[in-house]
Amino acid sequence: MRKLSVLISLIAVFFVMAVPRVEADGRKGHFQAGGGVGLAFNDPIRFDMQIGGEYFFWEDISIGMNIDFLIRNGVTFVFMPYGRYHIDIAGAPKWVPYVGGGLGPAVTDDGNGSLDIMVPNIGFIY
Repeated sequence: MRKLSVLISLIAVFFVMAVPRVEADGRKGHFQAGGGVGLAFNDPIRFDMQIGGEYFFWEDISIGMNIDFLIRNGVTFVFMPYGRYHIDIAGAPKWVPYVGGGLGPAVTDDGNGSLDIMVPNIGFIY
């Protein structure tokens, strides 16, 4: 289990560093990759690592895919397609808040499955 966690962490770091971020001007037609870590607060509380990417169909609207790894007493893999609306702030062009949502399957390492709903999906890109 520990080896899997380290491997997933290294893959996530490489993925995030390998693909540059799209700047606020000229997002349309570009792909943007990202990743993050956090906690999943639904019972039981679990450590969360994610990698993902999104494609901008318009300047402010994108669709993408997150791959989440929820870790605690086993691993849950979540494959989450989503949509987002990005909000440009004239006074802070490097900070781009977004709002969106998604829906996708979750599978545990013991073979159980469920449906994960991500509504609302709120955050920012720097």
